[in-house]
Amino acid sequence: MGSVNQSIASVLTDAELKSMPLNRLTKTILRNTDSPYLIAIGSGKGGVGKTLIAAALAYRLAIEKKSVTLVDMDLGSPGLHTMFKVRPDKTIKDMIHFPALPIDTLLHDTTMPNFKIIYGSPDTLGLCEKAQFIVKTILKAVSRLNSDYIIFDLGTGITEHNVKLFINANLSLLIGTPEPAAIIENFIFLKFCILKRLEALYRNQNGSGKPIFDEIYRSKSIDNQLINSIISNLDAGNWTGSRNDILKFYPKFILNMVREEAEFPYALTLEYALRDIFCLDLKQLGAIPFSSNIRKSLKNISLVEMSDGSAQTAKIYQKIYNELMVTTIDKQALPSRFTVDNFVTRYDREISTDQLICSAKCSLWDRCKYQRGGYPCKIKYIGFFNTN
Repeated sequence: MGSVNQSIASVLTDAELKSMPLNRLTKTILRNTDSPYLIAIGSGKGGVGKTLIAAALAYRLAIEKKSVTLVDMDLGSPGLHTMFKVRPDKTIKDMIHFPALPIDTLLHDTTMPNFKIIYGSPDTLGLCEKAQFIVKTILKAVSRLNSDYIIFDLGTGITEHNVKLFINANLSLLIGTPEPAAIIENFIFLKFCILKRLEALYRNQNGSGKPIFDEIYRSKSIDNQLINSIISNLDAGNWTGSRNDILKFYPKFILNMVREEAEFPYALTLEYALRDIFCLDLKQLGAIPFSSNIRKSLKNISLVEMSDGSAQTAKIYQKIYNELMVTTIDKQALPSRFTVDNFVTRYDREISTDQLICSAKCSLWDRCKYQRGGYPCKIKYIGFFNTN
């Protein structure tokens, strides 16, 4: 098996590790159980930091003495082997050629005995065509692993296997950035997740529904009102409040790479859109400020090399794990400049002419609490989701 040659925690003393406050996300999922807890980390847009967050979360759980298996499920462009500078001898691709291969033979060690990795294949040709088989096999196989947590680092975009793993996880964690493309792609990704949950529920309840959904998937665009009508028909219109319980779908969201307070409302955009259009809740887990040090370190060295003990790499390492996994995932621990209230009070002094303008033409005009016609939209793009 491949092995990470150095501990990624070597620059921190035991006392420092013990003194680190546990972030909200880790508090939420720390538990004892006989079956692995599945965490899927996905996004409709690439380049949002999924892999780093997946690796950091796995590390964070491992130092809490939980056993963790990190699985690279990016079948088109895997990245974990590059991050850890490992040339794996066995990968996800071996599941195609050797279907009876025990999954524990795919596990690669790190120097943390409770942290294992299943790498994706650098040779991705043919993997996406076998995605359904791989997902079915991996979901069945991981249930037999002696691991408290299984973390899936999903590929980018709306694919059958990404959506299936995301909606079947115990924790569905969506990652986004303050970019219009990321917001729109994540909204579309969530729409397909909703449709897949509806398809499964219709099949379980009525034993049918596939022709209806096949027709929807073939259409040029998926109308939001059509999705609403399908949900209403499923529950005979008797639902009250959130529909998450109907769909059994409870996605969570982290906004990554936040550079300034004016970008913080992007964290609320998806939440408001999902609630106002589909009556579904998207729980905010917080925002992670942009760090040029993280970008530089990932371009030049791996997480392993960052633990070589030098002052510079130790400083970079400390910044990544202090900011990424200890405090900034918890919104309450964010610097005051990243809070919504602070943003709203200062917004009038920072009006930009290239932003969307609040208007009565917005589909959410009557319900938006930030309604202020003629000024830049405070919850950017939300009103325009109804046209997608």
